[in-house]
Amino acid sequence: MVYQTTGVLSANIAPRAKFKAWNTMIGEGDARELASDLLFAARLVSQGEANSAIPLTLSVIGKNGMVPGHRTFKSRFFKGGLSVQAVFVPDAACAGHVIAATTFGSEKQSPSFDLNCGE
Repeated sequence: MVYQTTGVLSANIAPRAKFKAWNTMIGEGDARELASDLLFAARLVSQGEANSAIPLTLSVIGKNGMVPGHRTFKSRFFKGGLSVQAVFVPDAACAGHVIAATTFGSEKQSPSFDLNCGE
C-alpha cells in the first residue's frame, strides 16, 4: 500500500507476509498511516545481466473479474540479474478479495489476498 501522509510504501502485503490489510484507508489493521492505493510489483531474477523480449503481464483482478490494474511490459533489462516492474492501482483499500496475476512467458503466478473494510 502507498501511505498518504509520508508517501512511502507499506511493508509487503503479498501472501506469506503477516500484513493485515483491514480498513487501511483510515490507517487500521497493520497500516501505519492512511493508505488507499496499491503498488503491485513483480521481481524477476536472471543469471546476470540480460535483455529479455519475453512479455511480462501484471494484472490485479478484483470482484466480479474487474481488472483495476493491468500492464504489459514488452521487454526489460536485468541489471545485476534483477528486474522489477510494477503497476499502480488507485483506490484499492476496500477491493475485497484480490488476485495479483503475473505472467512471464509460460510461467504464471496468481497469489491472492484480501483488502477488506467494514465497521
